[in-house]
Amino acid sequence: MTYALPIEATCRHCGGDLTLSEVLAERDGRCPRCTTLLSPEWTEVLLDEASRAERSERVLILSLRRLVGLPGNLVLLPHSVLDALLEEVGWEEKMAKELPELLGQEVRHARLALEEWDSLQPAAESRSLARRLGSLAAHLRRSANETEAAS
Repeated sequence: MTYALPIEATCRHCGGDLTLSEVLAERDGRCPRCTTLLSPEWTEVLLDEASRAERSERVLILSLRRLVGLPGNLVLLPHSVLDALLEEVGWEEKMAKELPELLGQEVRHARLALEEWDSLQPAAESRSLARRLGSLAAHLRRSANETEAAS
């Protein structure tokens, strides 16, 4: 049983989309599209961390599914998991500086996710999530604008 969607990435060299699973399948640290080393001189770290990230994602998702399925009075709040990932990894600042066009694509993905959630909930109940995701999108836009202004 698959517990998680593949973790996706982009090769800076060729712009090709790839998954960590594809990188791990070859165990050479090369882009599966153009065969360029993805992290020269850090291939072992790349492979170790990619493997750890994939395992951790599966464990996190399995645990969250089990918690969500428990009977009783516990209600997990999805935004707390998303907030932790978005804020603690810190990739938006790096992306805003180095790949502002990719940051725009990520904002679009977040908006699509919001629209899906919005369609599931009555309007009054979805406003809190909408505000939080809107706030995230605004933060990402500000980061991108500050990076453009600094360039």
